Amino acid sequence: MRESPTRCVDLEGESDSGSDAEFDAEADVDVDAEDALEGETESESDSVGVSCTRTRGRALSSAAISNCPNPAMPTAAQVRASKSIKSLHLKTTAKKKPHPLCSHTCGQNGKIAEVKKRIIQAAKAVGMNNAQTKLALSIAMQESETLSKHDGSKSGSSANWSIFNMNSDMIGRIKKKTNQYVNYKCKECKKYNGTSESAIKGALKIMKAAIKRWGASKFLWFLRGGGTGFDAFPKEKRCVYNGKRLLCEEYVRSMGTYLTILDRQPEFMTNDLRVCIDVQHV
Repeated sequence: MRESPTRCVDLEGESDSGSDAEFDAEADVDVDAEDALEGETESESDSVGVSCTRTRGRALSSAAISNCPNPAMPTAAQVRASKSIKSLHLKTTAKKKPHPLCSHTCGQNGKIAEVKKRIIQAAKAVGMNNAQTKLALSIAMQESETLSKHDGSKSGSSANWSIFNMNSDMIGRIKKKTNQYVNYKCKECKKYNGTSESAIKGALKIMKAAIKRWGASKFLWFLRGGGTGFDAFPKEKRCVYNGKRLLCEEYVRSMGTYLTILDRQPEFMTNDLRVCIDVQHV
């Protein structure tokens, strides 16, 4: 129940619609320019030397973004073979095609690369392993177009904190070392917001503890669906709030896609591009 954008946006232009690219096969995951638009354009280089051309005020054409490519879409077999998924024991039984990538990723003048760097450094500082670090990067890319904001639209136990959008309920259960709802007020949780080193480090301490306590899959259900998702795990039919499906299992599948991309194309762990996967907002 947090911001999971269904489109990828060039923040100096207009949004670009999602791609129709999909996996070639269904599979369970059970594991650990002439054509450029007219207008003022500018080029930049990301941290791995990819030249990214953006157009101010207009959506980018396919030619204009050809120098700023999407990550390669993994196959179902590659997802099944993902070392990070196996390491995390990430599980989903949905027999559906995983979500497509958005049509392009978005350069942000080095800002995204800097946040990625801070996430990796903070993850190392709190003792996260490589797969957990990739999961943290994946969540940050899914939850915010800039890897810098949290969803401030909710309150109470559903209030979200940090660039990873962890809710008050989750943080309270970790702080109190309980699996039960504790009506945690989370007065200190503002310190987790933003992209400072201390904010990211504090949030990742909570994330690491949650993964250790409940496992990566249940943690992701809690992240996606709040207390409803936590109680429903692993039964997708129960992941419903006020008659609305929260799509907890689909969120886990999207994380599987992110993790496979980061396994196979590690440059996306450090470059200035946000991998964008099409997941319905709830």
